[in-house]
Amino acid sequence: MRKLMLTLIISMALCTVALISRQFVPRSAASAPAAIQHPHPCGECAAGAKKVTICHVPPGSREENTLTISCNALDAHLSHSDDYCGPCDGRTKE
Repeated sequence: MRKLMLTLIISMALCTVALISRQFVPRSAASAPAAIQHPHPCGECAAGAKKVTICHVPPGSREENTLTISCNALDAHLSHSDDYCGPCDGRTKE
């Protein structure tokens, strides 16, 4: 009976330690939602939308194309060429 009680107490202590330590472990980048992890200038994605409208300007071109893309693709678009949030307004042709 003593062994059983001791085993139970140790098990409960280990579970408690495991639960407490999970509260202080930083979330990995893979588990954090994209909108929180990478706030974007496009407010729709930051607000939790799945899609956003951007103006896509292909590299080496001044031709603007208004696109609706997944928020998951927003980083890639904003990191190259002259793409910007919102519908095209002619600003890259100036």
